[in-house]
Amino acid sequence: MWFLKKVGRICNTLIDGIFGLCLCCLLLYGLYSLWDIYEVYQNAGLSKELAQYKPDRESPYEALQELMQINSDVCAWITVDDTGIDYPVVQGRDNTEYLNHDIYGEYLLSGSIFLDYRNDRNFTDSYSLLYGHHMNGGKMFGDLEKYKEEAFFSTHRSGMLYLPKQAYEIEIFAFIDTNAHDKLVFRPNQTTWENQGQLLDYIAEKALWRTEEYPQGGEKILGMSTCDSGNTDGRYVIFARIIDTVEGGKEDAVHQESGEISSPASDD
Repeated sequence: MWFLKKVGRICNTLIDGIFGLCLCCLLLYGLYSLWDIYEVYQNAGLSKELAQYKPDRESPYEALQELMQINSDVCAWITVDDTGIDYPVVQGRDNTEYLNHDIYGEYLLSGSIFLDYRNDRNFTDSYSLLYGHHMNGGKMFGDLEKYKEEAFFSTHRSGMLYLPKQAYEIEIFAFIDTNAHDKLVFRPNQTTWENQGQLLDYIAEKALWRTEEYPQGGEKILGMSTCDSGNTDGRYVIFARIIDTVEGGKEDAVHQESGEISSPASDD
């Protein structure tokens, strides 16, 4: 009898030990997960190391060209004024290469801002499309969600697109809430100069917000897309004119003053 009791005590001790070990493992895993999430969001922002390559209006080209020497996939730098969108742009061999890699080619869950692989890296297409993860704190393309609010849309419509030898102003004219299966939006290579009007008509019809001064065709269009965190297939996309600039001046395009915001149902 005493033997059975001893075996029972040993079994209980082992069970308690295994249970305690499991709790410790769960605790450590939880702490690691929190640390990992913290690292993801810390690394999603513009690092000090990367910020040194950010172009500005006075000397827009030298820094970007230097960054391209580090990674030839770097093709531009995108900035939307008074938002967290302020990053270099890369273009990979497909649309997955930079989904979870930084511009140095290192694994990074938050990835990079990247140009659709089917677009011309010089942004000469009638419609170019950028992608970025939806990160909290306005990092990467997280601030695109804010364009759901009319007040934010109407006051955050300007920015810059820097290329190695040219700087462009961008002027946001529409915001849509769509899904990942939207072929007209997410197949930029199918929009040509000849059929650009089809895309513009579609955006105008679908837009939650758009400007009164809406493109009539013949201008280079830039889309910026991110995920809707509340909908697996949901996508937020803003659209902007790309306006040529030289030494702070303008050429090849008319830069109109900001207009009022209208709902898609409004008549222009």
